[in-house]
Amino acid sequence: MVKSLFSLVVIQAVFFLSCFYPVPTQASVTQDAFPVYECLKDNIAFWKKVYAGYPTTKGLIHDNRDLSVIYEVIDLEPQDEAGAAKINKIRIEQAKGKYRDLLLSLAAGREAKTAEEKRVLFLFGGKPSAAQLSQAADSIRFQLCLKDHFLEGLIRSEAYLAEIKKIFRNYNLPEDLAYLPHVESSFNYKAYSKFGAAGIWQFTRSTGTRYMTIDYTLDERRDPIRATHAAARFLAENYEKLGSWPMALTAYNHGPNGMMRARNALGSYEKIFNGYDGKLFGFASRNFYSEFIAAREVAKNYRKYFGNVTLAEPVSFVEVTIPGYAPIKDLARRFRVDLVTLKELNPALRPPVFEGRKHVPKGYRLRVPGKNGQGVKLASVMPNEAFAEKQKRSRFYQVKKGDSAGAIAVRYGLKLDDLIAANGLDSQATVYVGQNLRIPTMDEKVVLLAQIEKNGQETVVAQADASVKRPREIVLLKAEKMKKKIASSTKTETSMSSAKATTSSQEKLADERMANLQNMPEEGKQLAQSQSTQGITVTEENVEEEAQAQFEQAEAVDNLPKASATDYNFNPEVVTGDLLVKDARIEKGRPVGYIHVEVDETLGHYADWLKLPTSRIRNLNNLHSGDPIKIGQRLKVEFTKVSREDFEETRYEYHKEIEEDFFGVYKIEGARLYRIKAGDHIWRLCQEEFDLPMWLVMKFNTAHDFNNLKLDEQLIIPIVGEIKPQ
Repeated sequence: MVKSLFSLVVIQAVFFLSCFYPVPTQASVTQDAFPVYECLKDNIAFWKKVYAGYPTTKGLIHDNRDLSVIYEVIDLEPQDEAGAAKINKIRIEQAKGKYRDLLLSLAAGREAKTAEEKRVLFLFGGKPSAAQLSQAADSIRFQLCLKDHFLEGLIRSEAYLAEIKKIFRNYNLPEDLAYLPHVESSFNYKAYSKFGAAGIWQFTRSTGTRYMTIDYTLDERRDPIRATHAAARFLAENYEKLGSWPMALTAYNHGPNGMMRARNALGSYEKIFNGYDGKLFGFASRNFYSEFIAAREVAKNYRKYFGNVTLAEPVSFVEVTIPGYAPIKDLARRFRVDLVTLKELNPALRPPVFEGRKHVPKGYRLRVPGKNGQGVKLASVMPNEAFAEKQKRSRFYQVKKGDSAGAIAVRYGLKLDDLIAANGLDSQATVYVGQNLRIPTMDEKVVLLAQIEKNGQETVVAQADASVKRPREIVLLKAEKMKKKIASSTKTETSMSSAKATTSSQEKLADERMANLQNMPEEGKQLAQSQSTQGITVTEENVEEEAQAQFEQAEAVDNLPKASATDYNFNPEVVTGDLLVKDARIEKGRPVGYIHVEVDETLGHYADWLKLPTSRIRNLNNLHSGDPIKIGQRLKVEFTKVSREDFEETRYEYHKEIEEDFFGVYKIEGARLYRIKAGDHIWRLCQEEFDLPMWLVMKFNTAHDFNNLKLDEQLIIPIVGEIKPQ
């Protein structure tokens, strides 16, 4: 029986530290914790130009090693204007091409005659060598300027900045670490990358789970306070391992293991910055500390760069620990708070909670507006029946050959309209083999925003339930129709993937993805490496020919028109994949079964979901330590600690969470074709060429065997854009 009285934790936001049980570290908090070495001054000056010199309608064409060499500040179209991406890409490539041709011409010995040629030579001291100029021609980079973007982050930061600084002081760490989110996310509390890094600290799931709860109901990476505690612990660990803040901060981007290798190779940070040529130590890693120093300078002296700015008000709230599971709409009524406010104060609660699919988890510290102790009074009189003993289950059904939506609805005693709404099905309720349809509970009403009391007054807000289909902006034609449509297009443009690294954030993502591989747990590393070696072997003979073919292919882009419901072949609401256990039986008194490995799954995941050590799973499958697993591989698992049903539910929620989070931030704007070439590997293509998670590419290409892609095989590659906040 749930106790009738709450265990109350009531804390103003500015005194929030004690509930996380922080353990002070020995990290230095001296005034020179963040030294500005002479070798960094040009880089810091460069990033100050980026953050506070020019808005996002400007960009810098520069040398990627010597950031004092800025060839030109180019004009760009505003990013939110129609067609801006295409226009800007052309301008960037033209500018880079102009300076590449100029440098190669000078390197070939042609005398500098024009003022422009003389200006470029002057950037290199007036008399650079031919080798120097030739190398510079291959080192031209574009950087988007961010003054307006930085200002937006500066305004947002004030909501939690004082609290974040106190958290770092409480861990005996330099409080100026609080400015790091300006580099990571511009203090965008809803930030979410294509590869699943979330929140202002941009924790990946693998790193975040070391310090926080991340599941289908709760993602503490999105809570700026709870995630800051995790960041403090992570940074303190980096400092303890590496011994200096320049290296500890660089490790936040490059990974602690990678930085330890760099330190072992060269010693000091200055030597690493000047001379380390580690394979994964790219532009973003080399510049990360310089970016932090520049961002800190701009943020601490913002009036110097932005004038008088009105910053956000600090967030104030009280917290109440929930002793049982409870529907969020019931808590909203009890505390007389509208759901919009609860959502803003509790960003760790995931959409299923606010849509009624899941209860607020037991033990969660719910934040409510801090006014006159009203929340405490209301909490103290809440009866036992306000809480449930268990969390709501996530039920799903894997579509089989011969199934129809109507038959599935009858099987589960549902209205067909409810099944359609729960899964975003088209008007004809089309389903496909391999889809995992969410089965709503019989009494489920997916309430997003309800009519509730706010400050004692009735406030009417929009409401949606399971009988209402939520709008989506994603429309995709069937695979063959898509291929014909793209192939017949007469309009071509250079693909987005061939123009990658046109902004700092894109290069940072590339470096971070490689660093994540470098520092991920061994199980995940083995899976990633096994996936990266699937495909066709590289041949030296055809590199130039293939590069030319890739350029000529031009990968036609089609911004898809609205299609009829019968043409839909992609549904972001529905998880695809074989998530069920097969051949369940009892062996030697133990319940066992078989699964097939899906993308983004590792032995570590299975061990966690089954509550077993990875060694047990390896023994069941005769796998040695270090043996990789690959997509589609058949594995035996046992259910001695959890039931088969619980395992399947957790597995489904894991994939559903990844996809829901992605489509909460990104939309599909169209698609293009990609022809498999010699040397291609699907994992590397997704990471470096497509800049897309592998699960998304696989969703668009369900008929392909990704373990055995063939030369000239064509893949449909979605074009992804961010959903602009309303």
